Amino acid sequence: MIQPKKIALFYGHVASNIGDLAINSGTVNLLRSACPGVTIDVILIDADASEFLWAAKSSFDDQGDIRFTYLKTHGEKAPLYQRSPETFFEEAGVSDADVVLLSAGEHFFAYQHEENAKSLFWRTFPAYAAKLAGKKCVQLPSTLGPFETNRSSALLSSLLGLTDALAVRDARSLQLLKTRYATEKPLLLDPAFFLHSPVAPQQAQKKHGATALVMRSEGWGIRLSNASRKEQTERFKASVYEASKAFAFSLEFASRLLNTTDEALRVFVQTTADQELADELGRRLPKFLESGRLTIERPYSVQDYLSRLAVVDRVVSNRFHALILGMVVGRQTHGLYFDVHGHKIPGLFNLIESPGRCHNLSNTEPRTAATAVLDEVARETEAQQKSVQKRIEKLRQDTVAWLNDALQKPTTTADARQLLTASVSLGALAEDLLKASIEGDAKKQIDLAKKSAQAKEAQWAQ
Repeated sequence: MIQPKKIALFYGHVASNIGDLAINSGTVNLLRSACPGVTIDVILIDADASEFLWAAKSSFDDQGDIRFTYLKTHGEKAPLYQRSPETFFEEAGVSDADVVLLSAGEHFFAYQHEENAKSLFWRTFPAYAAKLAGKKCVQLPSTLGPFETNRSSALLSSLLGLTDALAVRDARSLQLLKTRYATEKPLLLDPAFFLHSPVAPQQAQKKHGATALVMRSEGWGIRLSNASRKEQTERFKASVYEASKAFAFSLEFASRLLNTTDEALRVFVQTTADQELADELGRRLPKFLESGRLTIERPYSVQDYLSRLAVVDRVVSNRFHALILGMVVGRQTHGLYFDVHGHKIPGLFNLIESPGRCHNLSNTEPRTAATAVLDEVARETEAQQKSVQKRIEKLRQDTVAWLNDALQKPTTTADARQLLTASVSLGALAEDLLKASIEGDAKKQIDLAKKSAQAKEAQWAQ
């Protein structure tokens, strides 16, 4: 067994979404459990000027064992790095790392429009570079798929061969690997499950008379094309959210809960994209908003979010990490999802062996879904929750054991065929990124020239 001294994490999440920051925090806790004493280098891409940089760095809970480095992902760099992987590690500032660790998330997918091509390249390339540099590469539990283009599917096949260890975090991703790639990988927990709960286990069953609702619009998410996000967002706004099934469910569920029970409803805004839907819900239910039985809240950090969720009885959400954080603090959870957001939420409920508590809003009327969730709420039992928590605790142990083994076992060597396949797939993506970069730079120059000409014309006109 070889104990690594330094791990390079590709990449830290930088975003307004507290769910992404929860992955950062949980990853550090998981690493400290599996490999105490290791030094962690966190690579942040295109983040040095991000308004979310401070929140992202704070989420890693640096105790003197974390160093941050910054990497620019300009398209012109992609072909260079492919030709010279050592340059990639040098410019990322992690040439001396023993292990390349790929962060958990859902970046490994591709639809026909391939708008995710840039992310797919930069998320996969470290595994290829690691093998050429003789470094170990481990992929933390993630969501995989779908892969609707040949080159994205080939790239996933390469990733399976280039990593020394890889795990998935939802049962649907595992099923994809079995049926399409004829392989099986460990089904384990998203790192956010390793956050520290602010409440002791014996206090988790205390009743608070409140329900948390955390909803995202079906018109937003990294899996939708830019054009689709823009079109749907404009349509929802024009209809004052009448056209949104996510809003229709929220209004139906909130109205019935508040009118038929004494429960309070706390609506959480997990990321900026959720704010307008939540605000519109408040405008439709002003009586409850004024009385305080309905609140709209924006947590400011991962720990703040956990503390707020710790004083509700259940979490109803189509946000993956809202559900996970609810489980971390021992709450009952009821999941919802849209097909356009992928399979991670139904896969999560299969993982915790509670598939009946997850509803597809794509093919279910909002009123029907609200009825189903309210019926489930009425049937909640302490025994159910203990069963779920027991399952999660077993998976926590399995996840730590898997990562400990992955980090200490000897590094594998990729065969020539695997490297060639990866090189061809990454090369095609790198060429596209270079072309897009050149075209983008040219457009910027043209736009600047136009603005300059217009300014001169205005000056002459005076």
